[in-house]
Amino acid sequence: NNNPVTATSRDNDQQTILLNWIPAVVATVIDPDNQLDIADGIEITSGTTITQTADQFNGVATWRIEFNVNLLTSFNLTAAHDHATANAIGTESYGFN
Repeated sequence: NNNPVTATSRDNDQQTILLNWIPAVVATVIDPDNQLDIADGIEITSGTTITQTADQFNGVATWRIEFNVNLLTSFNLTAAHDHATANAIGTESYGFN
């Protein structure tokens, strides 16, 4: 793993995240530890708001959203975050794979 971000610096505050994407592909919530307000395995569509229900410290967030892009040559994702802490959104950690 060449990721320079250490586990101790990967924190995510309790927050809501509005997800919008084009084209209209299916996305599936993967949340084995029930960290979101949407159940594991549920398919979502563009325009869905997910809520991370508690702070996740030291890289312990295990949820993810899988987008079924099927070898598309173009995919546009917009994520709008809203959280009520004093931390800047820039200190949150997210990854794309």
